[in-house]
Amino acid sequence: MPLRALCLAAVLATAPPAQVLIDDAATGAWTSTALVDGVPAIAYLDVGNVDVRYVRATDAEGTTWGTPVTVASTGDVGTTTSLAVVGGRPAIAYWNRTDGTLDYVRADDATGAAWGTPVAIASGLTNVPYASLAVVDGRPAVAYVNMTTKKLEFLRASDATGATWPTTPVPVVLQIHPTSSTSVDRFVEMTVVDGRPAIVYSTDVPEFTRRSDAHAGGNPVAQRYVRASDAQGSAWGSPTLYVRSAIDSENALAVVDGRPAILYVDADNTLSFLRADDASGSAWPADPVHLGRVDAGRRRFLNLTVANGVPVASADMGTSNSGSGRLFDPGMAFVVSRTSAGEAWNEPETVTTDDAAYQDVVVLASGAPLMSYYAVGPQDLYAYTGTKPVGTGAGPEAGVVALTAFPNPTTGPVRLRLAAPFGARLRVTVHDALGRQVAAAEHVGAGEVRIETAGLAAGAYLVRAVGEAGVAVTRVVVSR
Repeated sequence: MPLRALCLAAVLATAPPAQVLIDDAATGAWTSTALVDGVPAIAYLDVGNVDVRYVRATDAEGTTWGTPVTVASTGDVGTTTSLAVVGGRPAIAYWNRTDGTLDYVRADDATGAAWGTPVAIASGLTNVPYASLAVVDGRPAVAYVNMTTKKLEFLRASDATGATWPTTPVPVVLQIHPTSSTSVDRFVEMTVVDGRPAIVYSTDVPEFTRRSDAHAGGNPVAQRYVRASDAQGSAWGSPTLYVRSAIDSENALAVVDGRPAILYVDADNTLSFLRADDASGSAWPADPVHLGRVDAGRRRFLNLTVANGVPVASADMGTSNSGSGRLFDPGMAFVVSRTSAGEAWNEPETVTTDDAAYQDVVVLASGAPLMSYYAVGPQDLYAYTGTKPVGTGAGPEAGVVALTAFPNPTTGPVRLRLAAPFGARLRVTVHDALGRQVAAAEHVGAGEVRIETAGLAAGAYLVRAVGEAGVAVTRVVVSR
């Protein structure tokens, strides 16, 4: 919808900026995000120095951020970074490529201003493509892919802080493709489901050996789910989920409305959401909910979380037109469900159209999702605060409308992002300093448009979005 006007900026008058540059020192890959002492924080790889870094915002909404701290710098470290809060302090698990170890380190304080000495919790690892850190029955635990043994393994600390760890991991799943020395369980995410640790992982499918069963460009792949037999993860049951997926599809796991749910890209390159039939994940439906088509090659960097009572998916979508007619903009995007169980979903909210990777999401105290991601070209670390999802219940949350635009101030074209409940009709108007309307447009629901400002004089403009869903007002400056 073309609109010759200035950028419509802001998320209501008091909301934080949507996108913030955090670290521009050739850094930001392998991001992992968590709330640390009520404030968003990120662990990530310093790409240039192959170090582990950590940074924490200075406010609860992630508007401004502190100075990054180097957590570990000896050797080639920092890939497969996973951040969690352990005993009231941030902790990080990561792969130490130089020593061939899986390392764990915990901060000396509640905010992560200072850090202890890393501990090697597993050794003899030629490659650890993915690891996931979580608190399991009061102690830190890590699920990871051991490419040396071709196993999905689990380690739980011997104490509540992670000072000591057992020497032998628990083998969760062994999935070796008979014709490949490298294909094995790869993408891994762990969380606690109904009181026990559970893992979703991707694996090659050895029983599909005919070329007609294989995906183009590689072996057939499946997403699987497995849950421990006890609260400590000392023994594991058999996988209960088996769904075919795209080659190199990442996965995500969360508890949605009391049941485990996964996000993945299926064999037809469609972003798919699947929620179990029960609280433990012992049974799953045959058909997922399709959120939209994904460009080939954009199957990684998935995240699934719950914000304000509804599931929120995020992914690197590319530019694809889904079978249901949904169009995804290039780059990273949020997709928010309209129901607590994820039966129906809104249009996507684009985070960035630039080439980006390694995104992770945390839900802020306000209920809005915050995404950390790595801008591939400039090698910078960014954070983006998405629109707070509309809750499933009635009340004032159903009237949330937000306007975001950048850059602001602007000297040329700007992008306008309008966030509103699905199907909400809004009238957007732009007014100069004398109150005269200089532009107007109609819009339905959430979306983004490119706006030309060439016909506007330099100065401040008032932007209003009005509809049954609510009103948002902001001021934008056009510079020349």
